[in-house]
Amino acid sequence: MSKLKLIALLVIGLLVLGTGSKFILSGTTTNNGDVAREQSKGRASIKPPESKDQKENPEEKETIPYKTVPHAITVAGVNHEGEIIVTLPHPHNPGDISLTYYCFDPYEQKLYELASPLSSKRKIHSICKYGPWVAWIEGTTDFESEDWLLAAKHLPTGKIIEISKNRVEEIKIEGPGPSGIRYEPGDLSIFGNKITWAQYEIIDGNLTSVIYIYNLDQGRLEAIEELPGAPRVILNSPDIYDNKLVWSQARFVYEEIRAESDVFFKDLVTGKKFRLTSNHCSFAPRINGRNVTWLARDTRVGKYGEIVKYNLDTDESIQITNNSAHRYSTTPTIGNKFITWMWNVREEVQAYDLEMNDVRVFDTGVIDLIYTGGNVLAWRWRDPFEM
Repeated sequence: MSKLKLIALLVIGLLVLGTGSKFILSGTTTNNGDVAREQSKGRASIKPPESKDQKENPEEKETIPYKTVPHAITVAGVNHEGEIIVTLPHPHNPGDISLTYYCFDPYEQKLYELASPLSSKRKIHSICKYGPWVAWIEGTTDFESEDWLLAAKHLPTGKIIEISKNRVEEIKIEGPGPSGIRYEPGDLSIFGNKITWAQYEIIDGNLTSVIYIYNLDQGRLEAIEELPGAPRVILNSPDIYDNKLVWSQARFVYEEIRAESDVFFKDLVTGKKFRLTSNHCSFAPRINGRNVTWLARDTRVGKYGEIVKYNLDTDESIQITNNSAHRYSTTPTIGNKFITWMWNVREEVQAYDLEMNDVRVFDTGVIDLIYTGGNVLAWRWRDPFEM
């Protein structure tokens, strides 16, 4: 029987995951015949399988003891190496959060500084780390016309690179829809020496959604995908692992207050691009190795979010969850061994074992943030009487 090593936290729960002895089956697998691949167009169309035989209420939960990451207030992410990005109290105002972000190494039990905004007028909105590099987006929080900046820092030398910057502006849109949008990029993703993100650009007079990759070693910026017609159609949620890139392409129907979204994959070496879904309800993909996960939610019928996993090698699609009207899943995160998410009840975390095809359920108490990376699962615990 293999052992499970637990390092648990009070404000931020931390679980260093191994292969455990007890798992709960909560998923079904399709075979290759259920995958409709459009070979002639060089893309795949995959629909989440039916999962009527899934257990809706897991039979067993594992209780995790709690400790704390020293002084940490919130968790901003867990990278592929299992390091946790956190914030601490403001040094001069304990009731506020410091603008500086820190990294906690759960294996060495060390906390060290990562990055601070380069301007006192900005706050960091997204941050990620891999190896010696940390990258972040900083911008204003009041949506006024101030500059935003995407920067990276080489931690051993302290060298900072300003990669991209623009202005936050309003764009008037005819007909139903938002009165204005921000130019600021969304979440960052980093692996090795590559950073990826999505942002808006004006190309040939059209507002265009663009996915970029920046090579930190070579200092080279490359546009990977471009999609005109923003903000009604956009590219978002790019995520990178090695030379594999996934993202979602969304279409917003403002008149009907709904959104359609599908997941795409691209091999950055061969340039081959595949469409992984065609159900128009797949959001926020994440990739680790050969596995991709996303949240499937049909906004047209109010379907509650389900977690789906797709294997790039076998073309197998698995719908992991089977939720009811009273329960839905949050956006999943993925590490080396597990896909993790939590339900809206916020009183437990689920971890899907990528090798065993089983789900472990952790009784964590009330939480409001959950991330996984490497073999580490981290979350923020909240006092239910203070929410």
